[in-house]
Amino acid sequence: MKVIKVDLEVPFWCSFSEYGTVNIRSTYPFPPPTTIFGLIQNSLQKPALHDIDKNKRKGIANHYLDGYSNLDFAIIIRKKGEKIDDYLNIHKGSREIESFESSLKENLESKLEELDLDENDKKTIKKELNKLKRKYIADYIIKVHNNQKLPEKDEKVILSLIKLIEEVGAGEILTFIQNFWKSFKTGNNAYNLNKKWISTQINRQRLINPKYTLFISSNDFDGEYSLENIFENLKTPKRSLYLGESDDIINLDNIEIKETITSTTSSKVDSVIPGVFTNCQLVKIPNKLKNDFPDEKGHNIICSIPEGELDEPIECLKIEGDHIVFLQSFGEK
Repeated sequence: MKVIKVDLEVPFWCSFSEYGTVNIRSTYPFPPPTTIFGLIQNSLQKPALHDIDKNKRKGIANHYLDGYSNLDFAIIIRKKGEKIDDYLNIHKGSREIESFESSLKENLESKLEELDLDENDKKTIKKELNKLKRKYIADYIIKVHNNQKLPEKDEKVILSLIKLIEEVGAGEILTFIQNFWKSFKTGNNAYNLNKKWISTQINRQRLINPKYTLFISSNDFDGEYSLENIFENLKTPKRSLYLGESDDIINLDNIEIKETITSTTSSKVDSVIPGVFTNCQLVKIPNKLKNDFPDEKGHNIICSIPEGELDEPIECLKIEGDHIVFLQSFGEK
C-alpha cells in the first residue's frame, strides 16, 4: 500500500462551513473529506460543476463521483488554531438572469445557423452579440422598437447592431430576440429576472493558522485520480491552492509518497477516527459530495478527535511515528 503524506499549513485563516448553515456559519475543526477533494480538484484544474454547461453537467458530475469514490483520507490535527467569530458581507439575489443569458446565447447561435447567410456575416453577428449581455440586447432592442430612451453609452452600440443585422438580411433574429425576451418575462420568471441583489451580513467562524497532516490513498492506479498523478499536481500546482473558501490560501510542505506502512493496533491514535471513542472530541462531518445521492446513512459521519489514549487499542496503520486510520475504509475487513 502507498499513500501520499503532506503537511498543510494555513498561513492566515480558514473556514470549513458546516453543511446546511446559512446566516451563522460554524466551522468544522478540520477539513472534511469533501473539502480535501476540492483541494485535489483544484490542483487537477477541474472546473466547479456550476461553471459547466448544464447539458454536460450530469456526465461530469458522475466522473467526479467516481474519482471521489476511489480516494480515502486520514488527517491529523497538528495545531487546532484559534477559533474566532468573524463577520462577512455577502450578496443574495437571483441567478435567473444567468440562466436566461445562457439559454438565449444557445438559441441565438442555433437560429443563426438556420439562416441562409454568408458565413462571414454569421461570424460578424456572433462577434457583436458576444460583446453584450444577452439580457440587455433583448431589453434594449425592444425599447428601440418602442421608441424608448436608452442609456447614451448603450444606444449607439445597440443601433449599430440592429443596423448590421438588417443589412445582412437577418431581421428574423431581431424578432426572435424580442419574442424570447417576452416569453421569459412572464409569471415567476419576471420576478426572478428583475430581483435585486442585496448585501447582507452573516456570522462566520474562522480558524487562525491551524496545521494539519493529510494522508491520501487511491484505488485508481493509472487514471486522473491515481496517487502518482495527484502527487505531481499537488507538488507543482498550476493554480493557487486553498482549503475551504477560495481566499483561504494554504501552503503544502513535505509532500512525499510513503510505502513503508505497518498494520498494527494501538490505543494511541494520532488521526481523526470515524466512529465514537472515549477521550475524544466528537464531531459530525460530511463524507459525500453535494451532488451524491445519500444512502441509508445519509451524508454525514460521526468522528472522534483523540485528546488522549483510547480505552482499548484499535486497528490502525503506522507511518513513521504516526498511527492513523482512514475515514472511509476504517473497520473494513
